[in-house]
Amino acid sequence: MEFQRFTAPDLVAVEASIAEQRAQLALALQAGDDLGLVDHTADLASLLTTARGEAEALQLLQAQLDRAEQFSASEVAGWFWNAYATALQYNGLRDEATPAFAKALALSRAGGWLRLQSFVLQHWGRNLAEQGNLDQAQSTFEEALSLRRQLDDPRAAFTERALAGLAELRELRKQRLHGACHCGAVRLTLPSLPEKATRCNCSLCRRLGGLWAYYEFGTVTVEGHPEHTTGYVWGDKTLRTVRCSHCGCVTHWEPLVPEAGARHGVNLNNFDPQVVAAVQVRRFDGAQTWTFLD
Repeated sequence: MEFQRFTAPDLVAVEASIAEQRAQLALALQAGDDLGLVDHTADLASLLTTARGEAEALQLLQAQLDRAEQFSASEVAGWFWNAYATALQYNGLRDEATPAFAKALALSRAGGWLRLQSFVLQHWGRNLAEQGNLDQAQSTFEEALSLRRQLDDPRAAFTERALAGLAELRELRKQRLHGACHCGAVRLTLPSLPEKATRCNCSLCRRLGGLWAYYEFGTVTVEGHPEHTTGYVWGDKTLRTVRCSHCGCVTHWEPLVPEAGARHGVNLNNFDPQVVAAVQVRRFDGAQTWTFLD
């Protein structure tokens, strides 16, 4: 899930700025200007990320990490670490982005650079929202909003919209969420919106196309089961994958022998797309390594 990612209103202007920053970066490289390299790399990477070129942005920034460390007392370094954290975030490396955001924020506070501080807080708030840390995201956005109002920055409107978006997410999480198979014979009610879901590539899941959210067994209400369902058991025979016997939609899986700590796996594809859009989806390699791929 991406939370209110910024989209530039004029992509042509962004591409022109990217070309200009590439030229400036080349000049800094030719002149052996280390500070200029850090500065123009950060500017170019930020523009590339805005243009959805975060993979190239991350590659450019990683090549300058050592140089950035040399200028740790400079405002340029603060912008660099904010650009680096944001590139990590949009490459799906949100946990790795956290220390980079923290570094950028510490630099901005130490230097008293309020505009930089407001940018770091805004970007970090988005990352926290995407991680599901709504309380921390709210306090981060509130601090950003205070600074932007103090600076009379029109970007305060973006921060206000972010806080409104958090309120909508909170409301969604309070609801008991309802889903059903295609024909409606099997109906599921979740106790809360999950923060994360898993897309697995094992031999079964890749055929089913399931998007799995996990809950303590017994906390998900399943109506129409077992009278309208059929099950499939395979492998080590500890789980039953359940589908509607009428329309064929896979609704969930459940343990054959429920024990303490047992879990339900619920297929979120049976829910409103807005529910899925609010969840961070992780890719799991169930085919080979049995580890997450992101």
